[in-house]
Amino acid sequence: MQGRVLTLVRGGALAMTPVGLAVAGPLADALSVQAWFLIAGVTSVAMGVGAFFVPAIMCIEDRPLDSTVTP
Repeated sequence: MQGRVLTLVRGGALAMTPVGLAVAGPLADALSVQAWFLIAGVTSVAMGVGAFFVPAIMCIEDRPLDSTVTP
């Protein structure tokens, strides 16, 4: 089951690669590559720090498993 879920997640992430390149390419040309890396890095760090303030993410390991799912 875990392998199927991870395959689905990875497939979705790989499917977004062309979309990301279509957005990042023109923005990097317009802003400069250095500015684009700075903006993307700051955004990534902000999202990571922001995740610490979402209780559902911070307590994901503490909640019980759904009883309807069978291994």
